[in-house]
Amino acid sequence: MKIRGAAFDDPAALVREVERHHQAHTHRLAHYLAGELRDFTGPEAVGTLDAGRELQHVVLRGGIAYERMTLAWLDDVLATLHRLGPDR
Repeated sequence: MKIRGAAFDDPAALVREVERHHQAHTHRLAHYLAGELRDFTGPEAVGTLDAGRELQHVVLRGGIAYERMTLAWLDDVLATLHRLGPDR
């Protein structure tokens, strides 16, 4: 996705592309959160994870943080595109 060159592209196509990326990252975040809930919560997980599982969890938390950051940025891009309107 090339936002920098957006001034030369079709605005509607760019919005659709950003929305497509947003949907993909939303699904990935939901997948990560479901995995975290399944694998790293509940009484059996609290304080009982071995080093390997702790490392798996920290990597998963990184993925969750990345997806949340990406979604926030994509929300910002969409808001900017809508604010600028079709006559950028």
